[in-house]
Amino acid sequence: MRRCRSSSASVPSRRRRAERIARACAAFPHALVRRIDNPDRRNYRVSFEKIRSRLGFRCILSLEQGIAELRSSFEGRAIPDYTDARYHNQKFLERAGRPAPPDRVQSRVMAAFSGD
Repeated sequence: MRRCRSSSASVPSRRRRAERIARACAAFPHALVRRIDNPDRRNYRVSFEKIRSRLGFRCILSLEQGIAELRSSFEGRAIPDYTDARYHNQKFLERAGRPAPPDRVQSRVMAAFSGD
């Protein structure tokens, strides 16, 4: 199990995270979850308000709907090998390198997250 390393993380925040993990695990009861060592110790905090205000992005699926969609994709074999590099950012970037933003939308996305 992953431990929270930040003393600023609130108990309610950790509780909500644990609840979300429990809901995901309930959808995949036979899944084996292994903890592995990862030398990358970065911790990303996402500001959904910034995503909304700068990019105009709004989620159309709830967490439960997203989990159900993933489960359906696995069961329907739409994702034949989840370990493939195309589904794993680190593996993909190791193979492809860091690409330049190919279009205006990508440029806006990159610019939105480059500063506060």
